[in-house]
Amino acid sequence: MLLKSLRVQLLQTGKRWKSFKARRNEWSFTFRSDKENITSVFHRNSQPSQTGAEDQFVWLPTASGVYSAKSGYQALKRAEDQGSQATTSLGSDFGWIRDVWAADYSPKLKVFIWSILQNALPIGTNLKNRGLPAATNCIRCGEEETVAHIFFNCPFAQNVWQEIPLTTAVHLAAQVDFKETLVASRSMICLPPTGITRNILQWVCWAIWNARNHLLFENRVFSSSETAIKGIQSSREWITAQDNAKAKQAQLPHLQAGNRQQHRVLLASYSLCKTDASWDKSSKNAGLAWIFPATESTPERRGSQRVESVSSPLMGEALAVKLALRSAVSHDLSTIRICSDNQTLIRVLNGKLFDKEIYGISQDISSISSALFVDVSFSYLPRAENSEADALAKACLRSPVVVMGR
Repeated sequence: MLLKSLRVQLLQTGKRWKSFKARRNEWSFTFRSDKENITSVFHRNSQPSQTGAEDQFVWLPTASGVYSAKSGYQALKRAEDQGSQATTSLGSDFGWIRDVWAADYSPKLKVFIWSILQNALPIGTNLKNRGLPAATNCIRCGEEETVAHIFFNCPFAQNVWQEIPLTTAVHLAAQVDFKETLVASRSMICLPPTGITRNILQWVCWAIWNARNHLLFENRVFSSSETAIKGIQSSREWITAQDNAKAKQAQLPHLQAGNRQQHRVLLASYSLCKTDASWDKSSKNAGLAWIFPATESTPERRGSQRVESVSSPLMGEALAVKLALRSAVSHDLSTIRICSDNQTLIRVLNGKLFDKEIYGISQDISSISSALFVDVSFSYLPRAENSEADALAKACLRSPVVVMGR
């Protein structure tokens, strides 16, 4: 494929943005050592615009290509995790996503657990390490206040854990650090009739922390039994709230059938086109298909084409729409409604989502639509109603024969 010009910027750890330029039939690299990096990015986005769309900076770690503080933090943590090797089997099994951010407990507790793991909790040893003139000993027993001590080793914490009805005793205090404790706590199950069906470690630690703060700042004393009950109650309330939210979501009226009928009436004034793609992961080949259903004045028209070096199913779906528009131009259609069973693609084409992978193709589709048609709209079509285009795309993928416009 011939490229007019392509400028790509890569951001690497510890380096500034570096500029590369790709020209037709030759590569010109400012830094020879980064040739493999730019080549991999170029092939990953192997369908650049053919209508002269401007290049755009994208953030590779996200599908949308848009940077956010969350994605930057996750990319940094992935880099740190890849660069460090865990010393124990439990530690190597820890994952920030699994054990913290995607775990099934409240967002407030996720920030609390993150603070523990990042040594950001204002306990004695952490305050001492920051050079703050604060008491570093436990307010209950006088021992040095560390994470392991306050939540597991302190006599008060041990009494709290004895009040929690667990199926098997888990020696949490024996773990080296809190990450291993989180991993070990996955097997913790509360006995009936507590009503707890999920990990309770975070809720009990939160209750212990609150009891410690009430004693330190308000001189209010909570017994170990009261603290344990508070942890169990908080966990049960959260579980009940989540179950109720799921039940309400399931009871929402299903209006899709009515909306579908309205869409059919609307489609009568447009030339309808159904598109689909079938993609083979091993060969990176795709079968593209488009069908113009028969109307009172026109017969059915359909076409298909087999394409190589397609990076993903989404890319194949986008290419099918692009070829369908070109076919519509050859049939002198001025108003057309493109229907696809790929919701992501429809959102991109309607300007509700940005996807860096198909940026070039989507810009081509937009250019063709505005220049050669009076009106083009893009609608989602359920897969069950797109079976003919799906079958045609699969048949095209299995056979190299190209079927065009019959």
